[in-house]
Amino acid sequence: MFKLSQRLAISIFLLFFLPRLSSPLSASDPEPSVFLEDFLSARFRLRNGHFIVKGVFPNIPTSGESHLEVWFDSDNWLGKLTNQTPFDNSGKTTTVLLNDKGCYVHVGGSEVLQCERKSAMRYVGYFDVRSIGIALAAEMDAGSSVGEIIRSKGMKQYKTELLRNANDNVVIRRGPLPGGRFLVYEIDAARGFTPVSAQFRKDATEMQQHASCKWAQLDGEWVPLKFELVLNEKVRSHLSFEWTEVNKAYPSGFFELRSVFPGNTRFIQSQTDGAMRWKNVDKPR
Repeated sequence: MFKLSQRLAISIFLLFFLPRLSSPLSASDPEPSVFLEDFLSARFRLRNGHFIVKGVFPNIPTSGESHLEVWFDSDNWLGKLTNQTPFDNSGKTTTVLLNDKGCYVHVGGSEVLQCERKSAMRYVGYFDVRSIGIALAAEMDAGSSVGEIIRSKGMKQYKTELLRNANDNVVIRRGPLPGGRFLVYEIDAARGFTPVSAQFRKDATEMQQHASCKWAQLDGEWVPLKFELVLNEKVRSHLSFEWTEVNKAYPSGFFELRSVFPGNTRFIQSQTDGAMRWKNVDKPR
């Protein structure tokens, strides 16, 4: 008997257990563009929610596991990050608010760092939970929404075809991309158009990225429970979700600054050159 290394075990899984592409869809099935819009409509039905997610995040630059509690709606995202964070690894909580005005990070005491929304996403654990299962490393690093991924102008220039695999799931294949590679998404249309996996590959023997997701229903909506991202045959991220509610309206002002941060908070703003330097600014209205 011998023990397989993690690298070899992942390689065997990718080669032999990933869903195989089989036949094109029948003439009665929708066109790719119609199917993709149906997929997005299903994802957008998850309008807001509250969950706790634990594990190793792909967009938090630490090696340990983190604990993140999230409240979100279509325009706002509030997260409380503990354990391993870019700002503190002593178990303290970092509060992050993203709204239409920007990103606000409470690092302790009475100070809150204010920075541009996009530039902050890769440091605070933010991700669009509706993109789980379809987002790969670059999209999660950038905090891309599921709509941005599917409707990307850069991706629309490549051929998109729909296939059916051995599990009777729909497989979306885009490409060939530069280097002869393909993006391959597996969608379970019978279970709420849930994305089962996303792959960035050249052929059956060259798998550069593979994301997989398990789903369950809560109050009639499909939500992710488990997520794993494999990059170059190494597990880069694994996450477990605990959901408490979905599609329940938040009280008025829930995501406003005065509701999230203490009244004596002093806001300081980041410089735009990416350096960790801050300057005093008036408290945003």
